[in-house]
Order: sequence, then C-alpha cells, then structure tokens
Amino acid sequence: MHALLTTPSTTMRTVTPAVADRLLGEIPRFFDGSVETMLRELFQNAFRADAQTVSVTVDSARRTLTIQDDGCGIYDPQLVLTAGATGWENVIEPAGLGLFSLLANNVLKVVIASWREHAKPWRMTLTQEQLRRVPAVIEELPVSAINTASGTLVEITFANVLMVDPVAQMVQRARSLYPFGVVLNLDGQLQEIAPYRSWEPEVTLKVPGIGTLEWTLEKTSAYTEVVWMHQAFCALNFRRALSKIQEENPASKIFDRALRWIVDPQCGVRPKLPDRNDLIEDVQLTQAVQQIANALTEHLLHLAEEHTRTQDALTLDYRFKYALGAPGNWKYYVEDEVDSATLNALQNFPTWLRDPDILAAVLTQLGWVTNERRRYEKYAIYLNDENEVICDEDKRQRIYRSLPAVSSKAVAFTLTQLGRPTHWDPRAEAGRVRIKKLRIHPKSPQVALCESIQVEGIGEMPYLLSEDGFADERDGFELAVQERRGKKGYTYLVSHCPCILFAGTALQFKEWLEKNADWVLNFIAVAQMERDSIWDYDWIGDDELQPARVRRSVLAEIGVFDQKFSQVHQKRADAQDARGLLAEIDSQMAQLVYFAKKPYLRRVLRGVPSLRKQLRALGQNLEPLTKE
Repeated sequence: MHALLTTPSTTMRTVTPAVADRLLGEIPRFFDGSVETMLRELFQNAFRADAQTVSVTVDSARRTLTIQDDGCGIYDPQLVLTAGATGWENVIEPAGLGLFSLLANNVLKVVIASWREHAKPWRMTLTQEQLRRVPAVIEELPVSAINTASGTLVEITFANVLMVDPVAQMVQRARSLYPFGVVLNLDGQLQEIAPYRSWEPEVTLKVPGIGTLEWTLEKTSAYTEVVWMHQAFCALNFRRALSKIQEENPASKIFDRALRWIVDPQCGVRPKLPDRNDLIEDVQLTQAVQQIANALTEHLLHLAEEHTRTQDALTLDYRFKYALGAPGNWKYYVEDEVDSATLNALQNFPTWLRDPDILAAVLTQLGWVTNERRRYEKYAIYLNDENEVICDEDKRQRIYRSLPAVSSKAVAFTLTQLGRPTHWDPRAEAGRVRIKKLRIHPKSPQVALCESIQVEGIGEMPYLLSEDGFADERDGFELAVQERRGKKGYTYLVSHCPCILFAGTALQFKEWLEKNADWVLNFIAVAQMERDSIWDYDWIGDDELQPARVRRSVLAEIGVFDQKFSQVHQKRADAQDARGLLAEIDSQMAQLVYFAKKPYLRRVLRGVPSLRKQLRALGQNLEPLTKE
C-alpha cells in the first residue's frame, strides 16, 4: 500500500459537494436535441400527471409544436427551472431534467402554461437566457382562459422549418405504449395516434418479479426492446447480456429473434438517466436476463412438446445456397429456402414452430435428434456473373425422438446417405472404425482404397464418405495411416485426405462410380468446395460443373493403385480425346463441304466429301475403345 494512504494527517477540513453554475447551461446537451426526444419527455410527464388525453398540434406556418394534456398540472413553476427537482410522487427515480431538453439550439422559445383545481393558472416563457440563470417571468392567468379542471400546455417555437412529412410516425414512436389517448392536429388535419409497436408478439409470457416477455419469430432492427414505464427503447446492454447467455444456452437460436421485455421495477433493473435510452449494466440486469432466458426457453419447450406430442419424426426439405469466391479463398452463404411441402406438413404448428432453426433448437432440447441427408443428385454447381462458384444444395433434415447412435461422424453420415438414418454421438459405444490394408496416395486426393471397413456394432461397410476429411480418430483413418506407414504419431493433412474410402479394387470402384455417378460426382465436387480447392481442377466448363471431367479426373487418379487399370483408363481417355478432336474436325469439314458445292471452288475442294467420310470412319473405329 502506498505511503500516502497510511501516513497520519496533520490537519483536517471539510468540503461540501456543489454544482457549478455552468452545468445548468450544459443540461440540454445531455439529450440529443431531436423533436422526438422532446415529445418523449413530454409524454412521460403527461403519464406521470395521470393524463387521460394528450393532444399534439403542429403549425408549420408558425413553426410551432404544441402539446396539451389533462393531467394534474404543475403546482409550483419553480420546479420547472430547478434541475433535479420533480415534485412527482410515487415515481421511480425521476431525473428532474426533462424540461431542460426542450431548450435545444434549434429552439427559439418554450411557453409553458399549467392549471390545477383551486389554484390560479400561470404561464411562463423560457429561452436560452434561462440557462444562464436569467429569471423567468411567471404570468398569472384568469380562470376563464382554461377549459379543463387541470392540465399542462407546452408550446415550442423552432428556429427552422418543422418538417411535416414524418411527424405522424414520429409522434407515434414517441407516444410508445402509454395508456392515454393521443390526438394529432397536423396543420388542421386531425388524426388519432395508436400505441406504437415495432412488431407484434407471437408468444407472451409473464415472469413474476421480472415483467412480461413478448417474443416473435421475426428478426427486426428492434429485436431486443425494453419497455420501462410504458416507454419502449432498444437497449444495447440488454442485447449484450442476452448474447452472453446465448453462448451457454443450447437453444440459443431462440434469442436471435425479436424479444420485448416489459420491465417490472421490482427486479431492480433501472434505465440510464436522463434520457432512458438504455439499461444500467449491473448485477441486477445480469440476474434478470438469466431468469428471462430460463423462463422463455422453458415456456417454448413446453409449447413445442404439446404440439409434437403425437409425432415421432418430422421432415424438413430445404435448399441451401452458398458461393465460393474466386480464386476460392473465402465462402459466404447466399440464401436458405424451405420447401413448400415441408411448410404444408407443419401447418398445424404455430408459425414460430414452423421455422427450421427454431424447431430443431427446441426439439433437440427435448431430447430429439436431428439427421440430415444430402441429396447430391439434385445439387447444382455453376459460376455466377462475378466468377464465383455457386452451390445450390438440396437437403432433407429429419428430426426423430430417437435414433441409433455411432461415435464416428463419417459412419453416421454414410449410413444416413445409404438410407439408414443414424445419429452422431462421440460418446456412443458403437461406431469405431477398423480399416484393413489401407491404400492411400498423394496422387489420389479424392479416393482411398482398402480391403475392408469394419464398424463396431454395425458390421462391414462398402465405403465411407466425408466432405471435410476423416479427421476424427473414431473414423479409423489416422490409425490405418499409422499402421500402413509403420510410424506412431504420424499425422496427415486434412486437405490431402480423401473424401471417399472405398473397400475394393480400382476396377470395383469404377463399376460403383458408374452406377452412382448421378450423386457421387457432385459429392466429390462439393468436398473440394468445402476445402476451397475446386479451383485446382478444370471441372468447371461453360459456367457449370462438368460431371464427365470430374469422372475422368477421379478415374485417372485411382490408377495410381493399379497399373493395368491405369493403362486401360488412359487408353480409353486417349481414345475419347481423339474421337472428340475428330468430331471438332468433322464440324469444320461440314463447312468445307458447303463451300465445295460452289462452282468456283468445286474443283479445288473436290476431295473434301471423301475426306470427311474417312474421318467419320476413324471415329467409328475409335468408338469401341472409348467403351472398354
């Protein structure tokens, strides 16, 4: 501890807290000076005065805004000009600065008039001078000048033209959810202003000691809204506190949606003063948000359980699109569309429970398991105008009350693609993979071969699939690599790890590929997109994926495992290339035949037709070689 904190004092004196005179002139700067903020403060005062009706009058020609209420009135004009004084009873932590917000730089003057029963009405005009402690004059008015038992009138005159177009929306936002009526007189046109809600709730829940929660599926700019004493505002600290809860809450997607909290002051949470545009970040807020998260999650889980009581499985078909930027260094998601048949199947559910993300999130919390089958045969891969590779995915997600579980992610994925829905759970007893006689080579980055694939609790499998490589030790791949190399501790690069492990020979793989080409070739292309390496291949042609190129590339690669197969495939590939080249030449020859019919060229090109026949004959001779 520093000596200055422990050394005994020599003398002592007292200092009294005070407020500097210049602070009075700075108070308007505590607010943003907007007309909407002025209206918010005046509506708040009307509510505290127990007003039943508030009228707002805009006179564009005079540049005035007038607000009149039928509340209890202001009994002492001095309260208006005393910073921190309010005169309100039974009001939680009033700041007593609101009327100073009216004296912004764009305001010429403010006229305040108030009247009460058994008291003389009075009027006072305020300007910027009162911020420099210049006394204001209080005028007493005759009782005949008033037409209600009590109330307050405030007229603000602006230095600049008062914009008329957004006034109705601005008044509605400022009147918020106050329980009194509001009538707007906009240059002679009367209009009732209803309470303002930026969105309507789908779920409403009262939490004792915390307040009322309103929640909806919609994502809006005001998706974390707080209502304090009927005044709504977007609270950044409320959003931050919710974000921390999301990190720990398994059903966190619930809090990505719009949430409105009508605060019960008993919870101890308080707004920031003076303008109440956020909540104070303290332990009371943290505790309240934790209770909010628990209560809302519990309530939605209960509702979901009621609606799915008779269901054993739910199916969600949806298409998912993402783009891979050239040259493939980054990826972003474009859109997510749920199939209309899926929505029809869920039509008996409330709207919020039909959302795939929310449905999966809440049912998973209830013990259900999700299973996703990717229908690669329906995928589309192509280039857009920005030279980005676009992948239109087509998936079917089913949510089950229970499913068989395996510890290997690759096994669960492969079984699901084989039509045996299986859940991946690293803690499951079944699913460990044993690969016998693995054959892997850097020149075959897509496919590895082996003699057999044994899966504990499942049996023998014909192949394993993995878009992102067999990186988990439960997949058995790394162990098989270690055994093959005879080195313990060997690790491989996932980018060089194949996406298909096939139990069989190169020829057997070729036969399997021919039978399943409609989805396998797309699967291989998607795996390379996942690794951002599709640009390393010439698979894209005419602005779309060319399956024939993928097939040829893969078969050429697995030739590294079988020399005879490689020779046969190379022979076939060369024959296909030669036949393709002959087809191109034949196309050119067709044009020459046209010119050979011209009288002045017939003699020079007379051999063209016979030459074309010879080329066609060569192509027919090559055809059997392309099919071996």
